[in-house]
Amino acid sequence: MRLALTLFLLALSSAAQTPKRNLVQLDVPDQIEAHAGKEVEVPVKFWVADGYHINSNKPTEEYMIPTKVEWQASPLKHVGDVFPTADQRAFGFTKGKKLSVFEGTRTLKARFAVPASSASGTLTLEGIFRYQACDQAACYPPGKVAIKVAVKVVDR
Repeated sequence: MRLALTLFLLALSSAAQTPKRNLVQLDVPDQIEAHAGKEVEVPVKFWVADGYHINSNKPTEEYMIPTKVEWQASPLKHVGDVFPTADQRAFGFTKGKKLSVFEGTRTLKARFAVPASSASGTLTLEGIFRYQACDQAACYPPGKVAIKVAVKVVDR
């Protein structure tokens, strides 16, 4: 009986520490148009739930988990991700020290080079948006959201 009670309390404690909903949601275009031999930009709009923040792509402290996008290999060459400007915010647990975070709605721009030899047609870009969400009292286990965008390569 004592073991069952202990396991129940551990499960209850664990559930209380983990948010029950997605704290970050993405909006990416279903399809974008690109031209062979040029660069194309994919906007990745993200929303952080009210009352939460995520660490920026360049967190203030080394131990903080940065927000990043991991793109799968594709015929398009990933040139880089341009993140929005982060907020500098102090929280109750930081004792006045400001952290580099994202709150609310933001858009990052993923840039890809389309090889000049690319034939017309549709390719798919896939990636994972990785983040760590926190509120005023705690940080939660890292989260991830899948990204999938069709890229229609057209004649120059």
